[in-house]
Amino acid sequence: MTCKNCGNKYEGNFCNNCGQKASTKRFDLRGIFNEVLISFINLDKGLIFTTRQLLFYPGRTIRNYLNGRRIDYTKPFAYLFYLGAVYIILVNLAGSYTNISDSLNGMVDALSEGESDVNILLVKTLKWLSRNYVYSLLLIIPFFSLSSYLSFRKQRFNYSEHLIINSFVIGLQLFLAILLNLLQIPFPERSLTFEILNYTILGLGFLTPVWCYYSLFDSYHPVSRLLRTVFTLVVLTILIVILLIVSVGLAVAFK
Repeated sequence: MTCKNCGNKYEGNFCNNCGQKASTKRFDLRGIFNEVLISFINLDKGLIFTTRQLLFYPGRTIRNYLNGRRIDYTKPFAYLFYLGAVYIILVNLAGSYTNISDSLNGMVDALSEGESDVNILLVKTLKWLSRNYVYSLLLIIPFFSLSSYLSFRKQRFNYSEHLIINSFVIGLQLFLAILLNLLQIPFPERSLTFEILNYTILGLGFLTPVWCYYSLFDSYHPVSRLLRTVFTLVVLTILIVILLIVSVGLAVAFK
């Protein structure tokens, strides 16, 4: 048997050179459940390595993980949860706001003028999203993955593999947000430098999937990769709006 991680030939259930399990099957929904469970139980040591590789070689890193070379990398859901926890702690300690929460709060103020049941539920939903940015990111991963699956289906990654892909992508977004939030600490809120860093976080939030998808889905023409990435983000936005409308409608109907 040949190890998918290091190429060593061996016999047994584990590689005697790098320690990776012999069984590294393609991801399916059952495998995703096991991956999430193991992510909570085991604290991986490859967080810095995984971040560095994702930052500079996102396509190669994600492809390696999907193809079975997993021993050196932090598991995607663990990676996402660790960085999400750090982001929550940092924002709460710093007491800083983000442009995303500021925009949502502006929408809340506008909707608060209405007194209908729909307005009230929308206000509650937007307030929750504003206060729970990381949880919101976790909730959109299934929809993000459906969008990227539809956009890049010729690449032949299944839906479960797109869940892995987008967990890494959103984890990298969180790492960059953490880095820029740390840079914001010395500056007063709403100062010019603080605002520039805030808008940089927003920009990188868009550019991260562009960079990752462009590097990963290399079987497509470069222009097609960019257009499909934009299509992914558009479909994601539409799905979120539909979900919000349906949720509020059901909540009003069964109130």
